[in-house]
Amino acid sequence: MGEQLHRYVLPKVPELDLRDVQAIKVYGSPSLALLLNAKPLDSKLFNWRRPEFIRLGGFLHCVASPGRDYTWHYAKLIATAGLIRGQQRPVVLTQPRRYEVERFIDRWLPLSLPDADLVILGYVQHLFRQEAESVPWTHCHGFGWKRIEVAGATVLLLGCEFSYWGDLSGSLTAAILRRGITSWVMYVGKLGALDPSLAPNQWLATGQSSVVDGVPFGWQGRLQYVRPTGRTLRDICHVTMPSVIDETREWAVEASQSSQVVDPEIGHMGRAAVKAGASFDYLHLVTDNLVKDFGQGLYDERLKRVASQRKSLVMEAEQMIRRSIVQTC
Repeated sequence: MGEQLHRYVLPKVPELDLRDVQAIKVYGSPSLALLLNAKPLDSKLFNWRRPEFIRLGGFLHCVASPGRDYTWHYAKLIATAGLIRGQQRPVVLTQPRRYEVERFIDRWLPLSLPDADLVILGYVQHLFRQEAESVPWTHCHGFGWKRIEVAGATVLLLGCEFSYWGDLSGSLTAAILRRGITSWVMYVGKLGALDPSLAPNQWLATGQSSVVDGVPFGWQGRLQYVRPTGRTLRDICHVTMPSVIDETREWAVEASQSSQVVDPEIGHMGRAAVKAGASFDYLHLVTDNLVKDFGQGLYDERLKRVASQRKSLVMEAEQMIRRSIVQTC
């Protein structure tokens, strides 16, 4: 993000009095009660819980959702904010173990979720408003859902109050498939471009492969069989990274030689689907460009013109999903 980095980082890390703080400890907690709403809701039903900062003795504790990537991401955010503000303190990261991540998801994912032909995660509050308007959200601590009918198939729109960043998304996908709720998961979200020709908020991207920890692999999806809309890019080369802060200029130059887009979740979700023998698709809005400055990015998501452009892309995403249901269900 270059010179705009502070606009992304600082709103996520509160400015606190650190004069007597020896170090900042970052770790995960299995309790949703410790994940608070750090910003106005603005009718935002999902993804509003954020890590809590608690001062105890000579330490500042950052308590986050117990994801290995999410705690890593927040440790990087805190360290970066300290550099920007001139308030550097040692950041001590304790990453959760894999079983703790899985246990957290299993604890909070409701047992009462209904079966569906397709489960959609991510941008669910904005999808299929015509079909979903008369169906109320069912809420359970941490999640909310609607089961609607789209093109003759049952679709479960599953929203989450906390951020299932990185490997948490893989554990969520695995739990959904393990419980037999569906055999097809789709993630509609946003990602960054490594291709200088892809302007933010103008394109949708989808594919069936990613690189995680330097290892490429693929999965089976259904969008590959669908005629794309005019602004949908298929067979995109994707790379999964644990934190936006890891996406440095040097990294982006090297990664752009083999990848076109990047985000923290897709690879983990695809890998969970492969293990379960299920279908997985992503259909993401390209919302940022890491190698060329278009004057738009993650730092200005609330601007009206950005919201308008994304609304148009969401409508195209709905077209693609309908086509995939008609052709594959």
